Amino acid sequence: TGPLPVLVEPLSGGIGRGCIITGTGPGSVIFNDSTGDSFVLDSTSGAADMGTQIKLHNLRFHSNTGTRPTSFIRNKKGINTSVTDMHFMSVFIAAGGGCVINEVAYGLRYERNIHRGVVGTGLVLRQQVIEANGYSFAVSIDACDFSFCTTGLYAEGANCLSIRNTVVQACTDGIVIDPVANGVVAFNVTLENVWMENNTGWDINLNSDVSHWCEASIRRCQFGRGASNTRINLGAKSRIIVEGIAAGPGSVEVFGSASASFTGFNTTPKFIQNGTFFWNQVDAAGGISTRYMGNDASNNIIAKLGAFVSAVSSVS
Repeated sequence: TGPLPVLVEPLSGGIGRGCIITGTGPGSVIFNDSTGDSFVLDSTSGAADMGTQIKLHNLRFHSNTGTRPTSFIRNKKGINTSVTDMHFMSVFIAAGGGCVINEVAYGLRYERNIHRGVVGTGLVLRQQVIEANGYSFAVSIDACDFSFCTTGLYAEGANCLSIRNTVVQACTDGIVIDPVANGVVAFNVTLENVWMENNTGWDINLNSDVSHWCEASIRRCQFGRGASNTRINLGAKSRIIVEGIAAGPGSVEVFGSASASFTGFNTTPKFIQNGTFFWNQVDAAGGISTRYMGNDASNNIIAKLGAFVSAVSSVS
């Protein structure tokens, strides 16, 4: 029934070249009923272009249960791309895809995007899976909504990933960061003021092995899952520092093993350790609870201090 209300505005050549793709909100519907991608942000030079700026704003996407797209937006070479005010409502995504996939570009700004009822993954951050030099560094996610998705956010390597002021609720898995998938690492991940509610699988899954792990800080977030426990997975080596997290009626259960590490400030008594790994908490009154549930207590400072005092006493 006529052209879609979408404005494509090219920017000037040279430094500052690129384009702005703008819609009018719910009325600007992009319907993809085929395989592949709706928008692909690429460069003919074969490398990410630091002189290009691309902005996508205020569009709504739709697909059905038949032939499912791999993505609606695939960012292959757009450094500092801005994706804002997008609506992904009741959509279906092919296995391994996502509403938005970032492959070879740092500095993605992802703000005020709504993912609701996504059969598939809301946002995918790749590292070294499609392209030889793929990366998704310095991604900023702010004021977004991931609700009723199979997976809200899936990242491989995601150094300097920031997630703020965002809702992740009623998903199977909320936030998954999996450096094991491609043999990478994910450092300096920050969650702040994130609301996690009624996710049925992992609320946060920081999968790891002895060579590939994630390091994250979690500040002033809210967790709740009815009367059951919220679940965070650290795997064998991921490390988190947690400050000021509140829980709902249940507790926050942290799973891990081997060299995984949890350090909490003002997190007692809501956090529960599940597994054998380093655990340290400082309560609101300044009390310290340190324990390592391993066989040799090698990371337990109290055990080490006891051994030191015993050795000094023997010498005396």
